[in-house]
Amino acid sequence: MTYPGERIALAGEHGGKPWRMEFTIQRSSGESVRVDGKISSSGDTTLAAPVLVGSLGQRIAMRTSDGVNVAMIVKEIAR
Repeated sequence: MTYPGERIALAGEHGGKPWRMEFTIQRSSGESVRVDGKISSSGDTTLAAPVLVGSLGQRIAMRTSDGVNVAMIVKEIAR
């Protein structure tokens, strides 16, 4: 669980190479959310900086050129 504006980070290895993904989720308008991402490789070289827009409760997905798939569902949880 994260709150709007907090960064979510994931790291792993794909094809023998380390990677890191960071996402910041913001409420856009109504039921829309904006996900600002950063995908980097070893040495912190930025490979991509996707901006994804979707609806709360709906799947938001992306695929990198080397076949890494990322999907998330953003839900609003009462505090």
